[in-house]
Amino acid sequence: MRRLSLLLPLAGALFATSVAEAVPVRSLRVESTPKGATVYLDTEGTKPLGITPITRVQVPYGYHEFIFVLEGYETTKIPVNVNGRASKVSAQLAQNAKVMISAGSASANGADVVIDGKVYGQVPWQGYVPPGRHRVEISRPGFAPFADWVELAAGQILTLPVVLAEATKKGTLFVTADIAQAQVFVDGKERGRTPLLVELPEGKVVVEVHAGGVAPWRRTVVVKAGDKTIVEAALRPETGPSGTALIISNISGTLVWVDGTKTGTAPVTLKGLAVGTHIVEGKAEGYQPVSTTVRVNQNEQTVVKLELQPAQAEYGRVSVRASVPGAEVFVDGGSRGPAPVEMDQVPLGPHAIIVRAAGHADFEAKCEVKRNQTCSVMATQVPLARIRVVSNAEGARVSIDGKEMGPAPYDGSVSAESHVVRVEAPHYLPREERMVFEVAPEVRELQFNLQSSGDSPAELSEQKRAASEAKLSRYEGASHLSGVPPAPGKNRLHLSLGLPYMLEGGGTVGIVENVAVTVGFRLMQRDKNIGTADFMLGAHAGWRIIKPISLGVQLTGWAGTNMERVGNAASFGGLLKGLATLHFGDRAHFSLTLTGELFRDSWSTEDIITERDGTTDRKQSGARLLGGGQLMFWANSKLGVWASVEGVIGTKERDYFQKAFFGVLDFDPLVYVNAGIEVAF
Repeated sequence: MRRLSLLLPLAGALFATSVAEAVPVRSLRVESTPKGATVYLDTEGTKPLGITPITRVQVPYGYHEFIFVLEGYETTKIPVNVNGRASKVSAQLAQNAKVMISAGSASANGADVVIDGKVYGQVPWQGYVPPGRHRVEISRPGFAPFADWVELAAGQILTLPVVLAEATKKGTLFVTADIAQAQVFVDGKERGRTPLLVELPEGKVVVEVHAGGVAPWRRTVVVKAGDKTIVEAALRPETGPSGTALIISNISGTLVWVDGTKTGTAPVTLKGLAVGTHIVEGKAEGYQPVSTTVRVNQNEQTVVKLELQPAQAEYGRVSVRASVPGAEVFVDGGSRGPAPVEMDQVPLGPHAIIVRAAGHADFEAKCEVKRNQTCSVMATQVPLARIRVVSNAEGARVSIDGKEMGPAPYDGSVSAESHVVRVEAPHYLPREERMVFEVAPEVRELQFNLQSSGDSPAELSEQKRAASEAKLSRYEGASHLSGVPPAPGKNRLHLSLGLPYMLEGGGTVGIVENVAVTVGFRLMQRDKNIGTADFMLGAHAGWRIIKPISLGVQLTGWAGTNMERVGNAASFGGLLKGLATLHFGDRAHFSLTLTGELFRDSWSTEDIITERDGTTDRKQSGARLLGGGQLMFWANSKLGVWASVEGVIGTKERDYFQKAFFGVLDFDPLVYVNAGIEVAF
């Protein structure tokens, strides 16, 4: 029996678990427009289902509320009956307006932020509120409050810097006199006539009261912040017998006048009244004034009771009719039901009238209610056309008739008439069009394709890159043999074999646009034992006329020496070479050259050179003109091979070239060849 009692709870738990597991679930897709909303099931703040779009989320059968939360948008709740037919839950989120309140001065820091009567936080503060009209109030003890009405559109960002002025501590000064309409001066400045109520900063003030035929009355009094200071000036000298009057009223705070002079607030005791008849008046807000005549006897106190009756309130009427039957009427923000609306007992003054009807623009009007009159309003409502404004530009914002509506794509309604639609975005030229809208069952889509202004970071970067590429393209395939030299910062090294110079080498360095510096050497073996070396320095300038053609000029100077007798000059001179180059992309080029050369050669007596006339000499100077061609082929972007041939125009020979190439030649061949390689880096 004891075992049975233990097994029964266990069996019940297993049964409950199996029943719970048997509750059917449905796999749903949950999405929102825009995406990225956090979705809760039934209760906000619990563990969320995920962030939209959510695919294949498991939800138990039954009625549920899907709650969509996304910063900047109103929280949206979608009731759904999850059953075998449900497959997707979608929500269209309404965009809120963003309010950013900052401190325009230190006085506003920490002030309370109140929007539509609700405390949202303290300055600095930022948050979201629904589109529409809102009252923003900023307050802090010791400072004058800030308050303003703002009209916000969906997606609008309102930046509001607030400055609070320090509140002035003030009190009130109430001055009466026993002579009516006496002049009152405060600190020497006339402020009015008795009875006088004036607001002043707290502190000491000098009060003077003047009336014709009597001496001025003067006192120094202290005005206290938030308090009322009463001054009674006695100007009339006491003459003849007098009595006392005690004036009371059935209404607390009744103001009392005696013979036209304000004497205070009932109950009030008046001493020194002249014997005889006096007129006593009493007034209180919301009550009809009362006046009575009283007899004051000598050395006696007369009691006067003022009975005030409630004043009859003054009202007017409001009548609202609408062009659309059943349109809802709002008066001062409160719904008064469908039109027509007739209202009695409406307080005097201005009242805000709004009339709303589905598919029509709101009608707004101001109604000034006057005593015993009817303020009539006829609401003519314009039908609405539904529109959707889209744009190709990122960050585009939409304005209609100068009023910003929010970011694109924008979905909304406009009155069925002419409107100016404007779309603008950073780094794009704005576009606006005047359009006439008509009521239609479908949404009218407006496509605004904006033209780039060309100043976006990406476009500026692309322009810079394109300009850089265009600049570099001018130097494609450039070498020491082409009209255009290597680009600034680019270098070329070359080495070659040839005749009459056995070995040549050098380098070309681009230093500025279209200009390079060249250095080099060349070796010549003149006979079996004697060799010479020339060292060269020059400049190379050139321009790309069109993409396949470049023109250039090279100016080079050299000085040589006999390698066996170092220090003995062998030759020196200079040349000016012009180049015209045909480029085949960056893979090859062919140049035609024309060179003017000046030289001066010298040698020792041991280095015998026979001149053309059969005599010998140790020196020769001259000038020559040479023409030729040069071909360069680049195997890849780093390595090229080349060959050149040049011939002397005319018959001017250099005796120095006798016995060149190990003495094989005993004459100047007048045609020179060269072949080598070039390395780019």
